[in-house]
Amino acid sequence: MAYYQTVYCFNLKTAAAINLDAMAEATVALGYKGSPKDIANAVLFLVNDKSSYITGSEFVVDGGQTLM
Repeated sequence: MAYYQTVYCFNLKTAAAINLDAMAEATVALGYKGSPKDIANAVLFLVNDKSSYITGSEFVVDGGQTLM
């Protein structure tokens, strides 16, 4: 599960009284929660003509969390 700065995460953090920033720092290789802009940047790359030769690939936008 990647951590993104969204209203959902804010509500989860408030309801559970957990520190998602600390969890992200400990479990995400880049050390911080992603933002919706990080997802948008990946989408913009994929819809750009420069990615036209990419087919059948899976892109994980999680700040390297799956590596940890």
